[in-house]
Amino acid sequence: MEFVTPIVTPVVDSLIARVKKELNFWFSSSKYVRKMRAKMLELNHTASDLRKKLEVNNANNLVVPTHVPHWLTQVETITKEAEEIPTGGIGCFRFTIRYKAGKGSFDILEKIDDLEIQESKIKWSDEQIPLGMITTSTMPSTSEPVYHDDGTQNMFVSRKAIFERVLKSLELDSNTQKIALCGMGGIGKTTMMKDLKRVVGKRGMFNWVLPVDVGKAHDMIAIQQDIAQYCGEVLTETTRKARADRLGKRLEGMSDNGKNNILVILDNVFEEIDLTDIGLTCPLAKGFKLLITSRDENVCIKMDIETSSILKVSGLEKEEARSLFWETVRLPDEGDLHNIGEDILNRCGGLPLAINTIAKTLKGGKVGTWKNARARLQRRDPKELYAIVGDIFDISYNHLNDEDKSIFVLCGLFPNDYNIPMEELTRYGWGLHLFENTYSVMEARYQTDTSVGSLIHANLLTESDKIGSVRMHDLARAYVLSNFSEFKQASIVSHGDRSEWPKEDTKASCERILLKCAGMSEFPQSFNYPSLSFLKLMNGDEVLKFSKDFHKEMEKLQVMAYDKMKHPLHGVSLCFSMGLRTLCLNSCSLVDKDISFCGDLINLEVLCITRCGIRKLPSTIGKLKKLRLLELTGCVNLRIDDGVFQSLDKLEELYLSVSDAKGISFTSANLRELENLITKLYALEIEFVKNVIQAKHVSFEKLERFKISIGCPLKKQKDMFADKDSEEYSFRNTLKFVSNINMLFKCKINELISRTEELHLSVKDISYLEVISMTPSQHSMFCKLKVLNVFKCAQLTHLFTISVANGLTQLESLTVSSCHDLTSLVSWCDGVNVMELPQLVELELYDLPNFTSIIPNNDISASQPLLSKEVVVPKLSKLTIRSLEKLEQIWASNICSGEKDNVSMLRVIKVIDCDGLVNLFPRNAMGLLRHLEELTVKRCWSIETLFNIDVNETLISMNTCSLRSIKLEELEELREVWEINDENNSGQLIRGFEAVESIHIEGCKKFRNVFTPATANFHMGALLTMSIRKCGEDNAELVENGEEVVENSEEEEMTSISSLQEISEVTEYSMPVVAFQSYSFNKLSYIDFRKYQGVEVVFEIESPSINNKELLLPTTQQQQYSPLPLLPSLERLDLINMDMMSHVWKCSNWNEFFILHQHQTQSSFQNLTFIWLQECNSIKYLFSPLMSKLLSNLKTLSLNICDGMEEVVSNRDDDEVLTTPTTTLFPCLDRISLSLMNMKHIGGGVVKGKTSVVHDELELSQVSGVTWSLCQYSRRIKTRGCHALLSVVPSYAAGQMQKLQELDISYCSSMVEVFETKEINDNNITDCSSHVDQGSDVALLIPRTRNITMHKLPNLKSMNINDCDLLKYTFTFSTLESLKTLEELKIVNCKEMKVIVREEYGEALDKKVVVSIPCLKSIELDNLPNLEGFFVGMNVDFQFPSLDYVKINDCPQMTAFTFGDSSAPKLKYIHTWLGKHNLEYGLNFHQISIPSSDTSSVCPAIAEGTPWSYHNLIEMHVNDDDKVEMLVPFSELVRLQNLEKIQVIKCRGLEVFFEEVRNNESRIVLKFPKLREVELQRLDNVKYLWKSNQWSTLEFPSLTRLSIELSSGLEYVFTAAMVGSLKQLQELDISYCKHMEVIVKEEEECDANVDEIVFPSLKSLKLVDLESLKGFYLGKYDSSFPSMNTLGYNFGNTKIRHTGLDGFTRGDDDYCKNELHPLVIWIASARNEDSESERQISWATFSNFLGFFSC
Repeated sequence: MEFVTPIVTPVVDSLIARVKKELNFWFSSSKYVRKMRAKMLELNHTASDLRKKLEVNNANNLVVPTHVPHWLTQVETITKEAEEIPTGGIGCFRFTIRYKAGKGSFDILEKIDDLEIQESKIKWSDEQIPLGMITTSTMPSTSEPVYHDDGTQNMFVSRKAIFERVLKSLELDSNTQKIALCGMGGIGKTTMMKDLKRVVGKRGMFNWVLPVDVGKAHDMIAIQQDIAQYCGEVLTETTRKARADRLGKRLEGMSDNGKNNILVILDNVFEEIDLTDIGLTCPLAKGFKLLITSRDENVCIKMDIETSSILKVSGLEKEEARSLFWETVRLPDEGDLHNIGEDILNRCGGLPLAINTIAKTLKGGKVGTWKNARARLQRRDPKELYAIVGDIFDISYNHLNDEDKSIFVLCGLFPNDYNIPMEELTRYGWGLHLFENTYSVMEARYQTDTSVGSLIHANLLTESDKIGSVRMHDLARAYVLSNFSEFKQASIVSHGDRSEWPKEDTKASCERILLKCAGMSEFPQSFNYPSLSFLKLMNGDEVLKFSKDFHKEMEKLQVMAYDKMKHPLHGVSLCFSMGLRTLCLNSCSLVDKDISFCGDLINLEVLCITRCGIRKLPSTIGKLKKLRLLELTGCVNLRIDDGVFQSLDKLEELYLSVSDAKGISFTSANLRELENLITKLYALEIEFVKNVIQAKHVSFEKLERFKISIGCPLKKQKDMFADKDSEEYSFRNTLKFVSNINMLFKCKINELISRTEELHLSVKDISYLEVISMTPSQHSMFCKLKVLNVFKCAQLTHLFTISVANGLTQLESLTVSSCHDLTSLVSWCDGVNVMELPQLVELELYDLPNFTSIIPNNDISASQPLLSKEVVVPKLSKLTIRSLEKLEQIWASNICSGEKDNVSMLRVIKVIDCDGLVNLFPRNAMGLLRHLEELTVKRCWSIETLFNIDVNETLISMNTCSLRSIKLEELEELREVWEINDENNSGQLIRGFEAVESIHIEGCKKFRNVFTPATANFHMGALLTMSIRKCGEDNAELVENGEEVVENSEEEEMTSISSLQEISEVTEYSMPVVAFQSYSFNKLSYIDFRKYQGVEVVFEIESPSINNKELLLPTTQQQQYSPLPLLPSLERLDLINMDMMSHVWKCSNWNEFFILHQHQTQSSFQNLTFIWLQECNSIKYLFSPLMSKLLSNLKTLSLNICDGMEEVVSNRDDDEVLTTPTTTLFPCLDRISLSLMNMKHIGGGVVKGKTSVVHDELELSQVSGVTWSLCQYSRRIKTRGCHALLSVVPSYAAGQMQKLQELDISYCSSMVEVFETKEINDNNITDCSSHVDQGSDVALLIPRTRNITMHKLPNLKSMNINDCDLLKYTFTFSTLESLKTLEELKIVNCKEMKVIVREEYGEALDKKVVVSIPCLKSIELDNLPNLEGFFVGMNVDFQFPSLDYVKINDCPQMTAFTFGDSSAPKLKYIHTWLGKHNLEYGLNFHQISIPSSDTSSVCPAIAEGTPWSYHNLIEMHVNDDDKVEMLVPFSELVRLQNLEKIQVIKCRGLEVFFEEVRNNESRIVLKFPKLREVELQRLDNVKYLWKSNQWSTLEFPSLTRLSIELSSGLEYVFTAAMVGSLKQLQELDISYCKHMEVIVKEEEECDANVDEIVFPSLKSLKLVDLESLKGFYLGKYDSSFPSMNTLGYNFGNTKIRHTGLDGFTRGDDDYCKNELHPLVIWIASARNEDSESERQISWATFSNFLGFFSC
C-alpha cells in the first residue's frame, strides 16, 4: 500500500486545502465583508477622481488614456455586485448566507486588487488631441455653395472650375491619389488650398487632415515635426531617416488598414520632396490622399503626380484683373489715368498679389507718380514679376534719408495689416536713439511725423483709416524682414512657425524682436538674444508663464513693450534690464496692480502704463530721475503718493486720466507739486473733476500738447454735443470746461486758449466768448481752434465779435446748442462788416429758439438770413440746423453771383424743425450747390418750394452741381421742388441737377408733382430712385371739389396743349396731375409712389407726328431733341394707394410711338422687371397690347385690391392694331399675383375685330385678328379675390402654359373653370385606336378628344384652390396626360366642386385606361360638400406611385375616390379634421364594408364605404378649430378601438370631449385599448373630459402619458371609477388650469366598486400654477403611488395659501417604501423655468403633502 501513499497524499492535501479555503469563507466572513467595504470606499474615491480628471480633459481637448472608460465601467459593475452581497444578518448559525457573504466579499476583493493594479498603470498627460484629427463631420446642405473664397477672390469666377475639379478628385471613390495646384507665387494657390481644407473638413471626407507649409528653404526636420504635431506624435529621433520611420508607423496606425481616410497637404513646395521622408509610401496606401501646391510643374512631375492631376492656376482673366485693379485704386475705369493704369496692369501679368500691391501703391497718387511707376516697370521683362515687385521697394528705400529709413524699418516689425500708432514709433524710436540732434520727446515726435509723411509719399507706407496711425503694405513688410542681414530684426506673428524665428547662427546679431504669444503656454527657455535692444510681446494668454530671469541675458535691451499680456507680470523680472530707456505696458495684468518695481529702472526715460487697472502711483517712481514721459491712462480711482511729482526733475510729458467718471483724487500736496511741475511740461493730459489747481503762479507757457478737462471727465461723452473724435491714437490740444467764469479765472486755464485746437465750453454766466480771455482785445486768441463746441451757456447772447471771429482761421467744426438767449453768432465791430472762416467745414446749430442769423442785420425790421453776404465760409461742407424757431432765411433772396462763392463747397445740408423758414434757397441758387451732395429737410412747415430758377443762357451753360440725394419729409406747405421761370420759352436743357440719384418726398400734403411741363427740359441723367409717399392730399380734395380741374375731355385737353407757349398759358392746376411729363433720366431704376394723391397718369407719352420735322433732322439732332427711349433703366415700379390714378401709361398715338422706336438703339422701359400695384381703385386696365411689346423683360407682376381694374391687358384705348398676325406678350413674366375683384379675364382677348379660334392638335391659329395671353410664360400664378373672373387660363392659351409650376387660386366667387374649355365642332369624335394595344383590355395612355380644348401643363408642380364656390371641377380628363410633374394638389371650400377630374367624352370606353400621375405626393380635399370623387368615370384606373399624404375632410357626398382601382403604394393613412386614419384598402375605399358593432342598438353602424370614420382613427389631431363643440358623440365611442393618440389644441368652442350617456338600459364599459398619449391645450370651455356614471364607465388600459395645459374650464381630470383602468399611466402633467380643484373626483352617482385609488405605474406628477387646486384626491378612499419618483409643483401666481390646501388626499397615502429610490421634487416660481430648484427627499420625509408645501 506504500506505493499508494505518494499518489493519495497529494490528492488528499489538495482536497483538504480546498475544504479549508471554502470553510475560511464561512469562518472569516465578517472580516472579508469589513475589508470589502473599506476597499470599495477607497475604490469609489479613486473612481470619482478619475471621472473629474476625465471631465477636465474633455473640456480642455486633452487626450484621455485609452483604458480609463473601461476601468470606470468595471468599477460600476463591481459596485453593483457588491451591493447584491447579503451583508446583513450573517450570524454563525446562518451558514448559507454567511458563506455567500464571505465568498462574495473575497471575490470582490480580488477584483479590486486587479483594478488597483490597472489604475496604477494609467498615465495621464496634458497632451492635446492631435490638431489633424477631424472630430466632427457635418455635411453641408445641398443648397449651400461649396466654393468660398476670401474677399479678393470673390470676383475670381475663373477659379471655381478648378476648385470643384480638385474637390472631386479628393472624393474617396476617385482613383486619383495625388493632386497638385501649380502656379506662380501670389496667384492664389494657398488661398484655394485653405478653402479646400475647410470644405473637406466640413464634409467629413477625411478623418485626418495634415497641412504643412513647406516653404522655399524647406527643412525636412521641421516638416516632419509639423506633420508629427498634427498627428499628435512626439518625435524623439534625431536623424531624418529614423524620424521618417516613426512617422510611417504613426500614419499606418492612424490609417488602420484603410479604415480611416487621411489627407496630407504640402503647401508652397519649391523642391521635390521624397514622400518616404514624411512617412508616406509610394504608391500611397489605401485611404491616403496628397494635395500639394507648387510654383514649378516639374516639381510636381518629379513627385510622381500625373499630368492630368496637375491643375494650373493661371493669372486672372483680363476683365477680372481690370476689376481688381480699378476697384483697389478706387478710381473709375476711365479718365486721364486710364491708359497709364492699363499699361501698369499689363505688366502685372494677372498676378493678384502684384496687382494689389501696385494698385495700393498708386492709390491717391498723382499723374506723375503713375507715369514714373509705369516707366520703372517697363524696364523689366513682363515675365519677371517678382523682380518687378522687389524693385519697387528697393529703389524707394535707397532714396530715403537716414531718419526715414529708421522709421520704415521699425514699421516692419509690426504684424500684417496693423494700424501702427505713430506715437509708439516716437516712444520706441526715442528708446532706440533713432532721432539724432533732438533734445526732447516733442522734437522726436515732430521728426516722426515728418518721416511718416515722406514714407507715405514714397508709397512705402499707406495711410490708415485711424487718425494717428499708419499702415505698412504686406510686401513692404516682407521686404524688411527678408533682409535680416541688413536690418537684424524679426517679427514672429506665428510662434509655431520656426521660419519666422531668427536662425541659430543669427541669434547673436538679432537686435529687435516682436513676438505674438497667442496660444503659447510657456515662454521658450532658449530665448537668448544678447544683442537684443527691442522686445515687444503681444497677446499672451493667462496660461503663458515666464521665468523670472528670462531678461537676464538681455543687458542691451533698451525698449520693452508688453501689449495685452494677460498673465500677471512680475516686475522683478524687468530689473535685469537696467539699460531700459522705454517701458510700455498696455492692457496687461500686473501682480497686485503694483508698479513700484519701475523705480529700480533708473535709466527709464519713457514709462507708459495704460489700461492696466493701476490704482496708485507709488513714491518709488520719484527715483526715475531721467524720466521724460510718464503716461498713466485708463486707471481706476488713481491715487498719487505725495512727493512723486517734485522728484521728476526732467519730466517733459505727463498723461493722467482714469477710466471712470469720478476722476483722480488729488491731495493738496499733489496739487501743489503739479503747480510747480506744469511750468516745466511740454505735454499734459489731465482731468480735474473734483478739485482744481488754483495757484497764482501756475504757468502753462511751455505746454505744446495738452488735454485738460475741468468739471467733467476727458473720456468721450455719449450725447450729441460731446467730442466726436473716436480715433484711438489721435491727439488734439483740447480744453473742456464746465463751470462758471470765476472758476475759469482761478485755474488760469484760459491761458491755453490761444494754443487750443478743440474747445468744449459750458459756462453759465458769460454773455460772449471773449470774456474767457485774459486779454479780451486780443483778436488772435482763438487762432488755433479747430473744433468749438459751446453748449448750455444760459446768458450767452453772441459768441464773439466779427474781428475775433475772423481770427478763427483754422476752425473746422463749430457746434452751438441749447443757448436760449443767443440771437446771433457774432456782433458788429467798428470798421469790420465781413466774417470769414476760411477752414470751417461743419456748422451745427441746435435748440436756439431766439437765433436769427450769424451776423445780425442793422435793419431790425428786415428779415435776416443765416448766411448773408457778410459771412464767408468757402469750405463749409456740412450745415445742420435744428429747432431754430425764428430763422426765416438761410440765404438772402437777392444773393448775387459773387456771394455764392462764400459757401460754394457745401456737400450736406440738413434743416429740421425750422417752422419760420419760408425759402430754403434764394432764387437761382445753383451756384451755391455746385458741390452739394445730400439735402434733407424735415418738418419745416412754411416752405413752399425748394429751388426757384430763372432760365437764361448763362445759367444753362455754366451751372452744374453734385447733388445726389434729396429727402423731404413733413413739409405741409410744399407744392413743388422746382419753380421754373422761362419767360422766353427757350426750351434749353437745364443742367443743374444731372447728378441727382435719389429723390424721397413724404408727408407733404400740398405737394403736386416733381416734374411739371415747366421742368421738361431738366437734365436728370443720374436719377436712380424716386419715392413719393403720403403726398398731395390737399390736391386730391381740390380735384374732388372741382376747384382745380378744367372740365374738358382728355381729347380736348390734349389737342389744346400743343406747344410750350400754350403750356405756359395754362394755369398750373387746369390739368390733371401727371407724375411724369419729363423723361430726361435714363438711369432711373426704381419708382415708389405710395398714397400720392391727385395723380391721374404716371407716364404721359406725347408722340410727335410722323411728319414732324424732327424726324428729318440729322441723327445727332434727333438724339438731342427726341425723348426716346423712355426710362430704359427702370427696373421696379411700385404704385400703392393711388386712388385717382386712371392710367399708368397713356399715349396719344401708340402706333406712331412704336414707329419712332425704330430709330432707337434702346427700347423704352426695356429693363422693367417688377411691377406692384395695390389699392389703385380708379384704373381700368394696366397695359395695352401695344405697350406690352416694350415690357419684354417683365418678370414679376403683382396687382392687388385695385377694384376698378377690369382687365390687365386691354386694347380699349388703342386706335391702331398691330400689323403682324401674332403677338407674344411678356416672354419673361415669371410670377403673377392678382387680387382684382372686377377683373373678368387675365390678359387677354382679341384685338379689335372678330376672331375665330380653331384648336387642332393643341395649335392655335388666327383667322382675322391677334390674341394674347398674359400668363403664357409664367411659372407662378396667384389669384385672390378675383370675383368677376370666370377662368384663369383662356382656351386660346391651351398648350401655351409650358412653364407653369405653381397655381394658387382663392376667393374667386364667379370662377367656373380653371382652364377654359371650348368646343370646336359638333362631331363628338374620340380617337383611341392609336393608344390601345390590340387584344389587350388596358390602354396605357389617355384618349384624345378632338372637340374639347386640351390644356398642356407639363411643368405644373403645385395647385391650390380655395373658396371658389362655382367651380365644379379642376382638370379635364385629357389634361391628366401632361401632369407629369404635379406634386401637390389642395382644394378647399369649393361648394359646387363635384369632381377633381371631369369626364369629357360621351361614350364609355370599351377597354380599361390606366392613368398615372407619377410625381403627385399630396392631395388635400377639405369642405367640398358636393364632391363625389376624384374621378367618377368608368373603366379608368389610376396610379399614384409617389402619393404619401391624403387629407379628405367634410366631403359628405364622397363615397369613392375613383370608380376604378387606385394604386398608391406609399399611402398608409388618410387625414381628416379628426386626425389620422388607418387604411386597409388604400384609396379603393368604395370596396370597404364596415361590420356592425355589438352595441348597434346604442351606436348605429356607419354607412358602408366611408374610410375616415372613427373605427380606423389612429391619431386624433384637432388644432385651432373654434367651431367644434363636441369631439366624439357617444354613438361613436365604441368605434375608437384603434385610437393611439389624442392631441386637441386651441378649440375654444369645444364644450364636450366625450359625450356623456344618460338613461341607457344597461351599463356600458367603454374601453380605449390602444390609447397611449393625450395632449390637451387651451380648451377654455371644457368642464370635464370624460365622465363615468351609472350608465357608462370609461377605461384607458394603455394610457401612459396625459398632458393638460391652459384649459381654464376644467375642474377635474378623472373620476374615481376610471382610475382602476389607468394601470399604465406613467406621466401626468397639468398646468395653468385655474379652475382645477382636484385631479381625481369622486362621483356619488357612480355605482362602481372602488376600494382604493391606485396609480401603479405613475412615475412623474407635475402640477403647475393650478390656482384653485385643493388636493389630488379628496374622496374617502385610500390612495397609492408605488412607482412615483418625480413630483413637480409651481407656487407662482397661486391664489391659495399652503395652509389652504386640504391635503394631497384625505385617506391614507401609500408610497414606494424602497429608500434606494428617493423622490425628486422640483419647485418652480411664476412660470419661470430658470428659477426651478430641484431637491431629493426620502419617502419618509414625504409623509404628508401639506408638510412639503409648508417647506
